[in-house]
Amino acid sequence: MLKHTILFIAFSIVAMFFQSELGQVLHYLLMIHDKIADALASIFSNAPAGRIIQETIALIIIPVVAGGVAALVFWLIKRSEMPHIMATVWFVWTILLVVILAQPSGQTSTTKRIRSSNSQTMYVR
Repeated sequence: MLKHTILFIAFSIVAMFFQSELGQVLHYLLMIHDKIADALASIFSNAPAGRIIQETIALIIIPVVAGGVAALVFWLIKRSEMPHIMATVWFVWTILLVVILAQPSGQTSTTKRIRSSNSQTMYVR
């Protein structure tokens, strides 16, 4: 228990020192999510149901890929299966979900393009 408390305090101090860098990492994570959701926009409709599917698939792909990369690196180093791979996937999923939910309300995380009647492209957030 003491070991966990010391690690908790140490990680909190490190997070405060690297606050701006951690913010950039979270920003890039959200940017990757947005790019995946935008790429899925060509497959699914721009209706609310299509946007929910885009956002959900993007929310699933990133943690699975991150867990796969972590497992691959672990396997290349240790030549054995990575323990707790699903914990890694859930950890990344939780962080990504919090970042998405922390966005200002009323805005989706992806920029959607809508064609107006006079053929100009309008960007809606």
